[in-house]
Amino acid sequence: MKKQRGLKRKVRNVLLEIKKKTKNFPTEFYNDSYFNFYVPASSDLLNYSNKVRSQILQEMIDSTLYLIQNKLPGYSDVLITLLIRPEEIRNTQIIIHKNIESYQDFYIRDSLWQRWEVVNPEYDIKKTLNINYSTNMDLVSMQEVLLEDEYEVSNRFFVIGEIIPEVFSLISSNKE
Repeated sequence: MKKQRGLKRKVRNVLLEIKKKTKNFPTEFYNDSYFNFYVPASSDLLNYSNKVRSQILQEMIDSTLYLIQNKLPGYSDVLITLLIRPEEIRNTQIIIHKNIESYQDFYIRDSLWQRWEVVNPEYDIKKTLNINYSTNMDLVSMQEVLLEDEYEVSNRFFVIGEIIPEVFSLISSNKE
């Protein structure tokens, strides 16, 4: 892989941007439903090395935990998760759901063209991505199935944070 100029500076700037964006708890939600924040790094930077990817993912995890622990008064119904897409790290995002209805609407996907299913993890995310998350954060392994014409495309991803087992059991029961 080609050496990138200013790699330390670029990584430092991404880490600072994540901290800056998650320092204050968001109070405005898209469509009065949720707020999301994608990893603010280019695909080239995220794919440069496992070390760089791990540093940036770890900051996203730490910021998710920070937001969970620092909810504003009156925001007890808000649920916070981090959606990690190992194959598409660029699409990793922190999602802040205004309430349980927003949470359910986001995670329960079962249509003719898209389906999300809870699956057993194929590997240990901590070891594979070289990340750590707090024991008070839960993890769910998911599979997205996209139906395009005659093809079926599957993508795996992980959800870390405030997991409501009942919502994810609804997802599991939909595929039976």
